[in-house]
Amino acid sequence: PRVEPARRVGCNSTLASPGPPTRRCHVSSRPHALVADDNPSVLALLRTILAGRGYDVTAVEDGAAAAAELLGPAGAEFAAAVLDCDMPGLTGPEVVTRARAAGSRVPVLFVSGAA
Repeated sequence: PRVEPARRVGCNSTLASPGPPTRRCHVSSRPHALVADDNPSVLALLRTILAGRGYDVTAVEDGAAAAAELLGPAGAEFAAAVLDCDMPGLTGPEVVTRARAAGSRVPVLFVSGAA
């Protein structure tokens, strides 16, 4: 008999152009990734790449929103996070410091557009 993968319950974001990401709840067997970048073009690109690789993506535009996602009820659902190193307010490393202090062990990839 075939064994089906466990289903995840969480919220997904879609990027509407123009405007901020919109949230919708979903049930999915796909891994869930958090993406945070203050540059809308980079955010859209990362979301597209990850979605193309089979991830459901929650996309946010600043560090405070990323921290809220990682520390919120859906935080344990993330298989990975991709965070901009240099966002206004909370930087990516500051988000991870807060998440680690709260017990999160989600794998993180930092990105930066700084030359």
